[in-house]
Amino acid sequence: MVSSKKAISPVVATALLLVVAVVAVVGFQAWFNTYNTSLNSKVEQQGTNSFSVSFLENASGTVNLYLNNRGSTAVTPTSISLKTTSGTSVCPTATSYTALTANTVTAVAMNCTGAIAAGTSYQATIVTSSGVYSETTIAR
Repeated sequence: MVSSKKAISPVVATALLLVVAVVAVVGFQAWFNTYNTSLNSKVEQQGTNSFSVSFLENASGTVNLYLNNRGSTAVTPTSISLKTTSGTSVCPTATSYTALTANTVTAVAMNCTGAIAAGTSYQATIVTSSGVYSETTIAR
């Protein structure tokens, strides 16, 4: 008994390999375009909403944070906190703010329980309604 085994021809095998390779490249390209578009939109959003922060203490224990919205669109902070660089909260996290107009500096008053000491660094954390997050170290 002689068994005859048949295989696909080298031409068909080569054609199948080319089809699989083309499908893989097209799938990767579709995934990469989606990923790149998502990444670019996040970077663009951060670029249009950026902050710089400085502060000044009043004698009554109120700290005025001066938020400079250097972005091109108005944003509304949803959370602002002030802590020492070791993580100790100096001012409770406030949650009620007005919109920060583009390219303007806005003073935000925070009632603080601790004194703001000269020569000490503090961490100001700002989260906006559009999800932009800024953490700035400020020296007093």
